[in-house]
Amino acid sequence: QLYKHIVNDVRNINKKGKRDEKVNRSIQSFLHRVVTSHGTGDNGPEQQESATNVAAKRATDMVCELYRRRVWTDDRTVAILASAVESKSTPVMTRAIRFFLGIEEKMAEDSKEKEQNLMDERNSIDFHLHSKKTKAHARQVERQVKNRKKAIKKKEDSEWTEISPEEDKGVEAAKKLFPAIELLRDPQGLA
Repeated sequence: QLYKHIVNDVRNINKKGKRDEKVNRSIQSFLHRVVTSHGTGDNGPEQQESATNVAAKRATDMVCELYRRRVWTDDRTVAILASAVESKSTPVMTRAIRFFLGIEEKMAEDSKEKEQNLMDERNSIDFHLHSKKTKAHARQVERQVKNRKKAIKKKEDSEWTEISPEEDKGVEAAKKLFPAIELLRDPQGLA
């Protein structure tokens, strides 16, 4: 519960037009301290997980989630995750490595899902089920059904057509995904 509230609070702090860099920097430095200064790692299955290891895992998850939601897409965020890769705790390290290996696909999947939801909302039809049946409402429903069919046909046609070189966004589309590995200060040193 607390994790979701913190993520939503940071998202609200960083809404379009009102980014608070001072607050972002302080939160990021706190999360960086939590990730870098946790326990000495796992010594076996009988060892109970310490509070610092749990906090480091949650901090890593939070930073990954905020990057995926495009709230924090800067080099400080990537530096936090790079220090998590060098962690002695296996769960923290695996979370950070999975972030670097699969964040672009997750972000592309999120944007595709958002686009699909927007298309579904735009094409929803108000059938006036709970209002008086009039000729005007009938014409309105008929027009909405016709527009929806047209939009679906247009979308299906665009999915099957070849992409022309003018429409191919290639490098620009990849840059919009904010590849985390490119933001690393020393990617070879991390490897």
